[in-house]
Amino acid sequence: MRVLPGSVLATFGLLLSAACGDDGGGAGGGGTGGEGGADDGKFRPPPSGVAIAEATACAKVASALQSRMTDLGCAGTTRSCPDLIQAPSGAPSCAQYDEGAADGCAEHVLAGADCEDVRARLDACVVAHIEGSEPAGCP
Repeated sequence: MRVLPGSVLATFGLLLSAACGDDGGGAGGGGTGGEGGADDGKFRPPPSGVAIAEATACAKVASALQSRMTDLGCAGTTRSCPDLIQAPSGAPSCAQYDEGAADGCAEHVLAGADCEDVRARLDACVVAHIEGSEPAGCP
């Protein structure tokens, strides 16, 4: 086995990290995008600034999840609305959500490669709620 010099290893490491950066793929997402950009390993799609009701935001993510799970032949259950989007973000009931974040999470889930990846993507994605908007998100 050949040992590479430190500078070659460092260069390889930089190239590898650049190649493995968050391009919307992977479940982790590095805690980028969205409000606050907390570095908690969650994926936060960029907000669009358009407020939508909780039910609408949840339906976007739930529809993407159901579609991808059906396409892949996945079995099992997951959280239902509104917990599907409330739980990862810690949002209060009946808050309004950012449409861009909901669409971004839907796209993130749809990109899942297999059943486990789809579930991981769902769990890692945070749909940004609009602070102080509750109870405006419920009829």
